[in-house]
Amino acid sequence: MRSVRFRRAAILVAGGILLLLLVVGGSLLEATLAPAPPAPLAGNGDDSAQPAATPRPPSTLRKILDAEAAGLLNRPTAWLYRLYGGLDPAQVPAAFKGLDLPGKIGDLAQAGNQYRAALWARVGQARAALATASRHWKEIPDALKARFLPFRQRPTNPQSFWYAQFFGGATSQRALGLAAPAGATSFAYVDAVHTPIRVWYIKDSNDKGRQRAAKLATEIDSSGMWDKEKAVMLGHTPCSDAALDENGGDGRLDIYIVPPDREIRRSDSNGDRAYIPGGGDDYSVEGITIPEDSTAACPSIDFILLNDSEDWDALRSTTAHELFHAFQDSFQQTDDDSAWWAEATATWAEDLVYPTLDQEQSQLQDGGWARNNDGPLGPLDLFEDDGLAQYGAYIWPFYLTHRPGGDPTLIGQIYKASEHQAPIKTLHAMPDWNARFKEFALWNWNWDPVDMYRDHGAHIGPLAQSPVLLGDDGTLSLATASDQARVNLKETSMEYYEVARIDDGTNAGKLVHQLRFDLSGVTGQAGAGVQAIITVGSGAASRRYTEDWSSLQTKTFCRERPAEQVSKVVLVVSNANIGARQTIRGRINVDAIRDACR
Repeated sequence: MRSVRFRRAAILVAGGILLLLLVVGGSLLEATLAPAPPAPLAGNGDDSAQPAATPRPPSTLRKILDAEAAGLLNRPTAWLYRLYGGLDPAQVPAAFKGLDLPGKIGDLAQAGNQYRAALWARVGQARAALATASRHWKEIPDALKARFLPFRQRPTNPQSFWYAQFFGGATSQRALGLAAPAGATSFAYVDAVHTPIRVWYIKDSNDKGRQRAAKLATEIDSSGMWDKEKAVMLGHTPCSDAALDENGGDGRLDIYIVPPDREIRRSDSNGDRAYIPGGGDDYSVEGITIPEDSTAACPSIDFILLNDSEDWDALRSTTAHELFHAFQDSFQQTDDDSAWWAEATATWAEDLVYPTLDQEQSQLQDGGWARNNDGPLGPLDLFEDDGLAQYGAYIWPFYLTHRPGGDPTLIGQIYKASEHQAPIKTLHAMPDWNARFKEFALWNWNWDPVDMYRDHGAHIGPLAQSPVLLGDDGTLSLATASDQARVNLKETSMEYYEVARIDDGTNAGKLVHQLRFDLSGVTGQAGAGVQAIITVGSGAASRRYTEDWSSLQTKTFCRERPAEQVSKVVLVVSNANIGARQTIRGRINVDAIRDACR
């Protein structure tokens, strides 16, 4: 799912996420949850000098997860509440509503991208909840199944949740220009000639719907998106719906181009009225893949909804993204902790199919993987409950497939190996995991001498980092001679610290003779990586190179020597551990020393 202005926000895969739930004594209990602890502040100086972080109000997802952990919710009910939270907020009990839901967004309403990120994240989680529920369908009581079913039915079915969005509520037939009153009779289709896909559209009086569907069907063929994604996924194809009662007439994958529900409003439990996801120009969902059914041989039989209001590049890029979800869903996925990987790889698939469009690159900053001023990048497998980290994490499969020797089929191999375990465990089992994760952290600096990424031969401009500056706003001198990089890295995370300048005074009258790094507080910890990007000299005569300091206790430069006249150092600190409690904490001391070298 994406928004027009806030690119590429959502679209989840049957790779589900661990969702949690509850019923006690037959009645649903309401609980108020403690907010998640704030992220540690990165910076320099004394701990006491850091301002206290304001705890973030708990999101709807966090309330549900905490209630499940406390034994107040069973799993099927939690899946249902997460589904409601993303698609039908009116049905979420008030006690489980966070500030990310309509009627509770007062403080976030003016927060621009923060609000939009929270909105799309929860819609994405609704998709994950529906996918997980589909995989565990036999575990769900019949009474709850009936509440899930409308979301699994096609927009041509009057009992479907989607039918109500496109043909019911306040949306008028006249506003949409429909030729028929509603339902299946308002839909027609165009088949892709060389691809097993059927594109559905809503008939209108000026034939624009058919023209757009025909254009997309032709694009699906000409782009080769089906064959490209099939090759990556080891020959797997989306599950056929031929055996279902509702199958669009044959076994083709059905894509429905539908209008966003801009005029549809629902009253939430507080009596407020607000657009459900998909409403409004800034918040329009670009696409979503729906798991309709499953069989013993087929993990998930899907159909796809695409937003008719999107511009052409967004529409075709979203099609590639959503189609990859259908390919993902052809793999068995017994672990519920794979939704981050589903979104990361579906976003990566946009580049696979359309390497020159660069639609996916906007997710780097939106998802906190570039110019992140709020702390470290990661964890790699984070599925944010109020953000888009899982989309920005596409840079990881991009790295895997674009480094020397990289092979796009590695993505399919990881899916195959992750059918019975979390993808992060599959990645961690790679024999060179630690080295690869350190290299990934280094490459993400993305400037000389580690300007290694190339997207259709071009530098990835949006990928730039905001390092923590050491010294006096990045400067070390004999007057500001010491500082500390205070490291607090969660699993599969990275952080950048920079000495941007060494001030030797006028005519080197206050020469910093030595520059010393004490690494002992960090190196030696399992999974810790400390790499340095070093600049020697200045101006046109400067040179840059990298060193791996992960096994060092200290590193000293004698700046009296021309080869060690260091003018800038970027520290790349990474944590390759995957365990939730395997945080790396410590300090790296840096000192500008007036004493001459021995």
